Amino acid sequence: MRISREKFYMGVAELAAQRSPCLSRQIGAVVVLDKRIVGVGYNGPPPGFPHCKVCKRQNSGENLDECFAIHAEVNAITEALKAVGRTPLAPATLYCTVQPCIDCLKLIVRCDIVNIIYKHPYKCSKTRAKIVEEMKINEVSYQNTP
Repeated sequence: MRISREKFYMGVAELAAQRSPCLSRQIGAVVVLDKRIVGVGYNGPPPGFPHCKVCKRQNSGENLDECFAIHAEVNAITEALKAVGRTPLAPATLYCTVQPCIDCLKLIVRCDIVNIIYKHPYKCSKTRAKIVEEMKINEVSYQNTP
């Protein structure tokens, strides 16, 4: 039996997360445009940077300025921009294993990605919720997709 596109795309995001060398949390993301995967990413240090031996971020939200990791969403979006060769990426959908943080959300808005489907929620601020509402981003939990 054939799986749904949504399950396939989220499965690719989950597989990408397994490539992450992050000691704190492994996250994967996939950008889909016109039913095609145009970008895949996972969180980790930039190319050429060493992988961490000890995590400086034992507590979520702490020591962010000491972490070299690039977020999975940023990596997936930059790959999509290279593949597509244009911005905006609308009407693209971003599949993430974890709901994007506010900084990633700003990049999502800038690239005109209109849909976000995430598997696990992230502690979100009122400002982040306001951005989602005002920019009319369709953000849904993967558990709530058909």
